[in-house]
Amino acid sequence: MASSELWRSVVSLWEAIQKAQIGKLSLPLLAGPFLTGEPSSNHVRLLPVSLSYLLQVESLPMHHRDPFDRLLIAQSIEEGWPIITDDPWFAIRST
Repeated sequence: MASSELWRSVVSLWEAIQKAQIGKLSLPLLAGPFLTGEPSSNHVRLLPVSLSYLLQVESLPMHHRDPFDRLLIAQSIEEGWPIITDDPWFAIRST
């Protein structure tokens, strides 16, 4: 991976769509078109979910009970990539 590449997990998009549907997140368009158009227009690559990430979730301590957070942490561990977030729960992450 080149140091200038940016990736967004489809897990983040999935969570945003869920939040938009229950009214916890307001988006200017339907969530799907907005969220899938924005990464490609900014040259952000999408990271899919794979079986290895799901298996990594099982080994995580239960610091995070949110399934989206747990899968994002698993992806970060598997890829060796940092997570860029302002969510304070991610500071507790243990690898």
